Amino acid sequence: MYSFYASQFAHEVANNSYDFINYKYGFTPETITDNLWIIDSEDEEGKIQKEAVDAVKVIFKSMNANEPIDEIAKNMQPLIEYFESLKTKYIGDDKGSRKIRYSAYFNLGKIYLYLDMPEKALAEGEGLIANDYDKKDGTNIINEAKKLINVFEKTKLNTRHNPIH
Repeated sequence: MYSFYASQFAHEVANNSYDFINYKYGFTPETITDNLWIIDSEDEEGKIQKEAVDAVKVIFKSMNANEPIDEIAKNMQPLIEYFESLKTKYIGDDKGSRKIRYSAYFNLGKIYLYLDMPEKALAEGEGLIANDYDKKDGTNIINEAKKLINVFEKTKLNTRHNPIH
């Protein structure tokens, strides 16, 4: 009888240790529903941006937790370039220009977070704050990026997408 309890105890300790280590240092596969920011406009830029955001969603749907994301990042590059271009194309200080730049910083921040590029996401969050349209979202992206940087430092990894062996 004693051996049964000892065996059960050892099994529980092993499972709890695994759960704790995975919680603290591991990456649990998860499906996330998140939003990107779209300019609510029927003009040409609004239509182009809606197409770009739809393309980002399609690319991210092909992402898997246990596969490298190099191909995802490669496919995302033209969309990243498009959002980058908005930051210099709309340089005015008017509300419309700040709103378009906001969408660029916000969307790039989210893209970089999901591509495991927290340093770049951090820069986009800072750009959001400096753009002075909605500072709260910039702070949120910065906080998420710092958490990811911290996890990468603890785990000595640089991605959450690792093959299962």
